[in-house]
Amino acid sequence: MLLALALATTIYADFDFYTYGPYQGDVKKPEAVLGYGPGERHTTYHDQDRVINEIAATAKSRVKRIDFGKSTEGRTLRILAISSPENMKRLDDILKQNQAIADGKTTTIPKDLPVVVWFNQCIHGNESASFESGMWLAYTLAASDSKQVADILKDAVVVINPSYNPDGHERFVVWYNSVARGDKSEDAVEHQEGGFNNGRTNHYRFDLNRDRVAMSQLETQQEVAEFRKWNPQVYVDQHGQVGTYFFPPVAQSIHKDVGRERYIEGSTILGMETAKAFDERGWRYYVRETFDFYGAVYLDTWASFNGAIGLTHETDGGSNIRSEREDGSVVTLLDGMAKHFTSAMAVLKSASQNKAKFQSLFVQYKQDAIAGKELTDVKGVIVTGDPRALARYKELLDHQGISSDFSNDAFSQSTTSYFETEEISRSFIGDAILVDLSQPRGHLASVMLAPGQDFEPDFTERQLKIRDGLKDKEQYPGRDGIEFYDTTGWSVPLAFGLDAFWTKTKPVGNYSTIRNIRATNGGKVGWRIPYTDQEDALAIIELLQADIRVHVATKPMTVDGETKAGTFFVFRDRNDADIDKKVTDILNKHNCNSRSLNTSFPTAGLVGPGSDSVGSLKKPEIAIVFGDQPNGTAFGSCWFVFEKVFKLPFTAISQRTLAGDLSKYTAIILPRGARPTAQLKTWIQQGGVAIALGNSAFINAEYIDLKPTKLKDDKDPTDLSGAIFKASLNPRSPLAYGYDPGKPIAVPLSGSTFYKRREEGGGVVLLGEDPKVLSGWTWPDEGDALKDTVWLHDQPLGAGHVVWFFEDPTSRAMWPGMYKLLLNAVLMGR
Repeated sequence: MLLALALATTIYADFDFYTYGPYQGDVKKPEAVLGYGPGERHTTYHDQDRVINEIAATAKSRVKRIDFGKSTEGRTLRILAISSPENMKRLDDILKQNQAIADGKTTTIPKDLPVVVWFNQCIHGNESASFESGMWLAYTLAASDSKQVADILKDAVVVINPSYNPDGHERFVVWYNSVARGDKSEDAVEHQEGGFNNGRTNHYRFDLNRDRVAMSQLETQQEVAEFRKWNPQVYVDQHGQVGTYFFPPVAQSIHKDVGRERYIEGSTILGMETAKAFDERGWRYYVRETFDFYGAVYLDTWASFNGAIGLTHETDGGSNIRSEREDGSVVTLLDGMAKHFTSAMAVLKSASQNKAKFQSLFVQYKQDAIAGKELTDVKGVIVTGDPRALARYKELLDHQGISSDFSNDAFSQSTTSYFETEEISRSFIGDAILVDLSQPRGHLASVMLAPGQDFEPDFTERQLKIRDGLKDKEQYPGRDGIEFYDTTGWSVPLAFGLDAFWTKTKPVGNYSTIRNIRATNGGKVGWRIPYTDQEDALAIIELLQADIRVHVATKPMTVDGETKAGTFFVFRDRNDADIDKKVTDILNKHNCNSRSLNTSFPTAGLVGPGSDSVGSLKKPEIAIVFGDQPNGTAFGSCWFVFEKVFKLPFTAISQRTLAGDLSKYTAIILPRGARPTAQLKTWIQQGGVAIALGNSAFINAEYIDLKPTKLKDDKDPTDLSGAIFKASLNPRSPLAYGYDPGKPIAVPLSGSTFYKRREEGGGVVLLGEDPKVLSGWTWPDEGDALKDTVWLHDQPLGAGHVVWFFEDPTSRAMWPGMYKLLLNAVLMGR
């Protein structure tokens, strides 16, 4: 309140939110609840909750609050549904009618069916203008008796998610309000958000606007489930902060599966109305620059793959109460609020006036998906592998809303492997997941599952010309840069490390249910546990934590059946007598396909369970370095994967801890930002395993002496913008245990500096002599730079190891097929 009083004369009267009068007097204005005016300070989650509860309670005929989940830190996730009293009385019927259209069960659009418009606020917690403006938007729609608002609510159901990322926002505003003075200088403390205070991300420091492929975060999963109940035709994701306001039409590239013509038409209609509203106020803005529409990881593209016209709105103003621009002018939180409020009202006006257009675009998109009208040769996808990995894969498809079926009966079909180009007839005998891409969410299924890439020809030509222009020595005034905003390569089947095949016809397998694997009782000698899935490694770690001794085969052997290198053993003669129940319970918990071991006598070959080719494993004691650097959030994905996916105990340590006593740890994970210390090196030399995730600080003569190779030279400042490549495994490395050594794997690559394989060895995952792109953008001449490079390297150092991943395998939780490599480093590298 003190801050509000201090700043009232400088920022309050710049914009009037109350131009849609008259208003219903019994609905309180937000400032009457908060005790301060718009933009005067940052609002906490609790206080925003008071405002929306007041609105919902006093405008019941128009407004319904719906709670749909909890954030990671336990804050309630909620939406407000707002429409005319007549529409609210029949809201359930409206949702049923809309669902029937979304499911392709009807093409008939009742004349009185409202368009559904969804506003998402504050996915990035420190882009706070929409968190604030959303309260005034909700008030206006709930309380205004103006004809314009009445017309909107007659023809539209409005859904407002007032805080997509409440945990990140709360982290930011509690810090900001504790130091804020309204100082405009970038030198001021309130402008120095960073480190652990950074509110952009959620609890696990995930960027939630990059989670629509993996769908790993609670906030994503729950919002998506709610989204699928409403099936909006227009979806607006309000962000900040940029130099001037951005709204679509977007920049190229636009993904083909969004329906390029459909999307450009719809976004232009909405954009023109927004432009009109901004022009009337003399506000500048930009369109068709910077923000492309290719990546599937974003909210706006994902919503569009589901039939909506998805929009990202980026405002200038927010985060800081006041900021000074480079020209000396001052932009305020209120400025950002005003523009988000104005753009939202413009979108609502346009969507309601053009509801028939947006509904027809939606219907046609769904019908085209069911008919497979826009599909290429890829009509279906068949994925095979360990049933536990398939179950996780199907769980993701279910989150996405993609229809799929499971088969474990034999069938044959003509298919093409994702790693090859030749179509052949294959027999499928074991477990498989089948997806027919001709389905109501067929466009989404295609973009998530189909291999390859598809950029507009004119976009491709322009990037090549830009790159050629960048090769000269001009530094001033400079040239336009390459037009990629984020990653261009993803593929859910490849990311899961599964064997994937595409078909030119509908997959023909016999449908059934996923089977559970049960462990067998131990034999006279003990248990043999084949390693085929991450759950096997997690079971072994749990056994070790229960003080059960476990061994591993370092070479193939034939005993009680074929035993591959990497197979685990629990021997009775190395453990207490009463371990049967404990072992069986743990193995069953992880659905391990264990076998009874009744003899140590090999039926063929030179080695068996009693030979030196079976080594013992140590109980892991894991530490993860949480970044100390400003804006350091690289540790977040590793934190999430170990805590929520692996469910493994670890100690979160700081960079300073690396300068102390590390003897209690067997493995230390070093995400980007973690730096070597003398104490860390000594710890490695004494037997510790340092695991560097996309961290080039360990590429030097002291740790891993890899030779760099450049995608570009000093005259060519272009990078590889996130693609997936085919790679191979070194079958002799213990880090490759759990994988089929004869099969390739897919790895993500980005950047411009790569590293050659060392002739002395240590390479675990290699790109080989002829690198092949599987998904994403590549440059015509990049093959030479990537040839014979290493993606995962294991370097002995004294009695320990440095294990270096070129890319973080936990990044965005998008690469579960890489998790066994990470677990192997934790479990076997010491």
